[in-house]
Order: sequence, then C-alpha cells, then structure tokens
Amino acid sequence: MIKTFLLIFFINFCLILSSSSTEVNLLKDGPLLNCSSTTKIHTNDEINDFLFNINSLYPNFTKIELIGHSVNGQSIYAIHIGFYENAPRVKLVANINGKERSGRELLLCFIQELCVFHFNLVNNIIVTVIPTINPDGFSNNKQNNAHGVDLETNFPRASDDYENFENREPETLAIMNLSLNYSFVSSISFREGELVVSYPFDNFNDSSQITYSRSEDDEIFRDFSISYTSKNIKLFENKFHYYGIVNGALFNPKIGSMQDWNYWYHSTIEITAYISTKSNFSTPEIWTENRESLFRYLNRSLVCINITIDCKNENSRTFFSIGNDKTPIDTLEKGFAYKAALPGIWNVTADGDTCKSQTEEIYISPFYITNIYFSLESSLIENQILTITTLVITIVLVGFIWAYLIILKNIENKLLKSQIQEEKQPLLNHDNNHNHNHNHNHSHNEGTDDEENSNGKELIDLSFKNNY
Repeated sequence: MIKTFLLIFFINFCLILSSSSTEVNLLKDGPLLNCSSTTKIHTNDEINDFLFNINSLYPNFTKIELIGHSVNGQSIYAIHIGFYENAPRVKLVANINGKERSGRELLLCFIQELCVFHFNLVNNIIVTVIPTINPDGFSNNKQNNAHGVDLETNFPRASDDYENFENREPETLAIMNLSLNYSFVSSISFREGELVVSYPFDNFNDSSQITYSRSEDDEIFRDFSISYTSKNIKLFENKFHYYGIVNGALFNPKIGSMQDWNYWYHSTIEITAYISTKSNFSTPEIWTENRESLFRYLNRSLVCINITIDCKNENSRTFFSIGNDKTPIDTLEKGFAYKAALPGIWNVTADGDTCKSQTEEIYISPFYITNIYFSLESSLIENQILTITTLVITIVLVGFIWAYLIILKNIENKLLKSQIQEEKQPLLNHDNNHNHNHNHNHSHNEGTDDEENSNGKELIDLSFKNNY
C-alpha cells in the first residue's frame, strides 16, 4: 500500500517538474512582457502579434479566434486559454471605449501570467480574452467607433427580440456572436473612471429614474463583485460605495449595455470593473493592483454547477432553474450547461418541452464545480393522452351546451304557445256563444216554417175535398 502511494506521488512529482521545465524552456528568452516595469502602450497590431506569439508558445491549450472586424476592417481577435472544450468559460474584455487603454495592457499581462504560472488552473476552466473591442476608437483616440457610435449602449434592450441583430455595429456583432457560440459562466469588462465595480441591471425597465435595478441573481452578482474588489484595496475602500461595488442603475444608468444583454439573454454573470481614474496610468501599478483580483475572480467562477439533462425524447429542448429563479436556463444543443451559483443547499429543477419535470435538493460546494445529472422521462405519450382527453372533454362540453340550448329553446316555444292560447281563449268562447245562439234561432225559424207549411197543406187538402 505504501509502495503504491509513493509510486503515485513520484509520478505526479515528475509530471509537475516536466510541465514546469516546459514552461521555462518556452520562455527561455525571457517573458514577452515585463509587467513590473514596462510603460509601453501597445498598438492594435502589436496586441495581435502578442496573441499569436502566446499561441505559438502554448499551442496545446490556447487557440486564436477571429471574432469579427471593426468598421475600418481591423481584426478583432479572441484568445481561448484552457485544455478542455467542455470546461466552464469565463470572458474578459477591454477597450469598449476607444480612449480607455489601461484594460488592454492589464489583459496582456494577465494572459502571460495565466499561461506561464497557472498551468493547473487552465485544466479546470477556459478563459476567453478580447484585449480590444474597439480598435478603431483606439487608433483614432475616440470613445466611439469609426461610425461615431457608443458601443457600450449598442446592444439589444431587454424589451427587444432575442436575436435582434438589426442596426448593430460590427464590433457589437462580434461580441454578440461570440456569446451565442459559447456559454460563459461569468465575464468582466474593464473600464476607466471612478474606482468601483458595477453589476446589472444598468437600466432594465428603460426608465429615466435612477433607482436600484435588481436582477434575479442579485446576490450572486454582489458576491462575484466583492470577490474582485476584496483583493484590490483601492476598489474595496471606495468611500461612496460599500465594498467598492454598486448597482449599474445607481451608478451610471444606460440602456442597451453589454453587461445587461449578456446576463438577460445568456445568464452570464457579467460585471464592469473601473480600474483607473486617469488615462496616463502606470502598467506596473495597474497590474499589481488587479493581479490577485483577476485570479480570485477565476476561482470564484468555478463555484458553479455543471448540469447535464438527459431526456428520453432526444428532440426535446431542455432547461433548468435553481432555487426560486423565475427564468429557466436553456442547456442549448449540448444537453448540458454551467451556471454560477451561491454555495449551499438548493432545489434544482430540470425540465423539457416533452419531458417530465424533476426537482432535487443539491449541495453546491464553495470550492469546486458541482456536477448534477438528470435523467428525465419523456412526457410525449402523456401529452398526447392529455390532448385527447382535453379534446373529448371539450366535445362533451360543447354537446352538453348544445343540448341545453335546444331544451331552453323548446321550453321557450312551449311557453310562447301556451301564452298565445291563453290570449285566444276568450275570443274562441265568444265566437262559440255567438254561433250557438245563431243556430238556435235558425232552428226555431225552421220549426215555424214547417208548421206554416203543414197548415197550408191542410187548407189545400180541405179545399180540394170541398170541390169534389
């Protein structure tokens, strides 16, 4: 037993040494960036070159994806960092405002740190990084894109259709398509301004009033936000907002924001981190202040559930909900999905269009991904029986109502006839009396006439006899 344990320990130790030596050899010429001292602001082309260099150094767990182009045709790249395609995904973006550059430099330092020193973390997660969403704005030193549109408010509103791609800027479409292709557990957008972290909703009800706009996952949003600010002293000690976090509608209300859209349509826990108050920032300072926060946020994103729903009817759309969530989460075509959650015991309900609903009490770990599996029975036959039963009941009810109406009509006709007869009866009696009197007089007259005729006849007979 002890020998087996020692053998396993020795093998794992050798694997760690092997992976570490590989990382050192890949960076034998030194790091691509010296984040502790650099003051360089990288151009769009230099950022793209950096991403491809990282990919060439770590081809086993990085992938470059062209997600779109800007108005002026500049490429917008995303780098995916992680080993396993079905791992939970986290998205980090910057430079949606073309004049805000600190987030770009922060994410370059983060990419290098993640690939070199956090080899074990990328075994459990996929991190998608887009250093610049608005390359034209950066090139022109403008907040908006080349069309003069503010990308931060160019996303569909909650009242719009799910796939409302009309009148969207190409940079916006790049992010929307990325979110449609991948299911992200969480996301961060890096901005500049007051040192604070904001969370949805920015303005859910399209209201002009500045009020707290609460989402169904408000507690989760607050927990994720604090997980970031707790490792950044400047953010955490904000004098105006407890723990350095604030609801977006109270801080900077706007309609059509990226974080609202990503949450409302994809259930992604997306927050916005304002990490610098000035444009002439220091990269070493920004990196030092946010380094631990970034990795704390990644680890917080692993506190989630991985739910797999197997429905006996393969064509059924499946979805689930946690606790009292009113909005079910679609598992898309894969039949599984990740969802950020709070640790503790929760009721998780799985359902499907043609599947029987099932609810189980699940313990969600505060340290790692909680895997949940549901096997749902098909409710297709039951639905058919229910449909037939409903049809039969409907026919019976219609027949009953029809018969009832006929009976009412017959009763009404009888009552009407009875009323008419009652109204005609006095007239009939009067006519009968009149006819009776008339007949009596007529009979009396006939009797008199007969007597007269008889007397006349007798006279004629007597006269006839006398003559003879």
